[in-house]
Amino acid sequence: MLVHACLKIAVPFALVSSYSTAAELEYLIKKANVTLLFAHPNVQDMALEVGPHTNIPATHIYIFGGEASGVAPNVPTIQKLIDRTQSLKGVDVVPAGRDTLAYLVFSSGTTGPPKGA
Repeated sequence: MLVHACLKIAVPFALVSSYSTAAELEYLIKKANVTLLFAHPNVQDMALEVGPHTNIPATHIYIFGGEASGVAPNVPTIQKLIDRTQSLKGVDVVPAGRDTLAYLVFSSGTTGPPKGA
């Protein structure tokens, strides 16, 4: 649902494998110039570990598909983000154009570092 919402409003995003190691995740975040990170609770601790090395503050790491737990139970969730924005006025959808980056998917990197496509 989150991916479809991003596509609908032409928000650029990068999909990263949940099987990535911390080093791979750090590499991918830097390569894609990620500014917000949405992570499943299963990889929350790794996302929080990598965040400071990639200039992503903990306030820009959101948990989806469950509640935050472990070392940082106060990490915001997608639901909390949605709840916080309910009172905001909507904006018109900007149609994706020829030069709009819709999404960036990384390969597994089995023959070297992962590559964005």
